[in-house]
Amino acid sequence: MSGAALQGIETARAREVYEFDVPKKYANEAASRTLGFVRLTGDEELEATKTARGDSVRLAFELVKLSLIEVDGKRVAKHEGQDESIWNKMRPELRQLCLAAYGELHNAEDDETEVFLKGRRTKVG
Repeated sequence: MSGAALQGIETARAREVYEFDVPKKYANEAASRTLGFVRLTGDEELEATKTARGDSVRLAFELVKLSLIEVDGKRVAKHEGQDESIWNKMRPELRQLCLAAYGELHNAEDDETEVFLKGRRTKVG
């Protein structure tokens, strides 16, 4: 992981962590009860894009893995590859829930998106 990504992760310590409860059905297999996510910075999004190397599906997963910063209230040691280990131990259903959590934190509400897109204007010059 690059220095910029590690710096972004260190910065995440000062950011809000949004905890999600792992459904009981998956908690035993994942060996975790809560997952904590942060909203990514632009630099972190760029780092995930570089890691994905043009693969849009991989990009979605890389963004989520960067956002996933805590498991059961303990920091994920990304520089030690702990994020990959955690991600690979998850059932597909739990990985999909992580994608949904990421989307919840990073996507604008439908009405905000509609207002934003309807506010389009065209200028010349």
